[in-house]
Amino acid sequence: MSERWFIPASLAAFAVFVGGLWAYLSYTQPGNRERPGDSSLALFDGEAQRVTTDARSKSNALSGSAARRSATALPAKHRRRHQAAGPSLAQIGAQVAERMDEASVKLRGRVGESTFGQLAGGQADVKAGRLLAAVARFDRALAKDPTNVAALAGKAAAMIELSRFEEAVAVYDELVLQSPADATVRYNYGVLLYRLARFREAAEQLREAVSIDPDHASAQYNLASLAQRDGRIGEARRGWEAFTRLRPSVASGWFNLGVVLMDFDIPLEAAGAFEVATMIDPEDPYAHLNLGIAYASAGLTELALGEMHRANELLPCDDAILGQLARLGQGPTEPDDFGADDDRPIASVTAAEVEDSSEPP
Repeated sequence: MSERWFIPASLAAFAVFVGGLWAYLSYTQPGNRERPGDSSLALFDGEAQRVTTDARSKSNALSGSAARRSATALPAKHRRRHQAAGPSLAQIGAQVAERMDEASVKLRGRVGESTFGQLAGGQADVKAGRLLAAVARFDRALAKDPTNVAALAGKAAAMIELSRFEEAVAVYDELVLQSPADATVRYNYGVLLYRLARFREAAEQLREAVSIDPDHASAQYNLASLAQRDGRIGEARRGWEAFTRLRPSVASGWFNLGVVLMDFDIPLEAAGAFEVATMIDPEDPYAHLNLGIAYASAGLTELALGEMHRANELLPCDDAILGQLARLGQGPTEPDDFGADDDRPIASVTAAEVEDSSEPP
């Protein structure tokens, strides 16, 4: 019998057992069965009624004594059975409760040793911080079924919490084989590989995640960040555009999209992305600075100066800000001191998210 049907079958068998016990004990109650001696007493009463009229007065005393003797003459075993009292309702209830308790103990023991019990216990151990105990439970479940996805995922998560990353990679290799179309599995595996600085492999898993679920915001964020880090600006642009569509209130998405658009040499579009970033986070000096750079690259000098002065107010005496102001003739350094790449964004791309979660960064 499969473990899927074990618990329902056990409960059905237990119900039959309790019903049979109740029927048996109820049968032994007084009044629920024919009492030996009743038919004999009825026969005697009938015979007593057939006393002749002429002899009735004469035989009344005799009939009474005869009735007493006849009643006394009933077999002793019949009298004992007739007089014996069955168990009370309270006794029946106590017996049933005892049987139920014994059966429930056995049932709990079987459930606890089942795959379901091991998985539930392992998850509880993880939540309570008993990570080694959780791994042991998941291993017992996997000993019964090495392809159990829930046990593999639980063990991998516990291994990551224990910082046993290489062991977690081995578990994820099997997990991906069993659930190749699970975007969350692919995403978390990519994050794990990122932590181990295996960036190419991490990007492969993240590409699989967004291929399965294009609306997986965290996968889009991390894939765009890794692509931008490696200079794959086309892939990075697609990732940031997807992320800002999915999570338009996250400033870092717009900021990084602006950086990539500057790499494509389309400063007005880049300025649009930086503007959104400054509206979401008005206190970010580098968002204002890069917006100024984008304006300057598009020939909008006055707008560029306004954003750069705002950046200087938020972060006074910053070398990058003062350098851009000087390039526009507003600082102590002469413009000739700057190279050809001074219209590039100053702040570097935000680092990739590395959380083991499908939630947005």
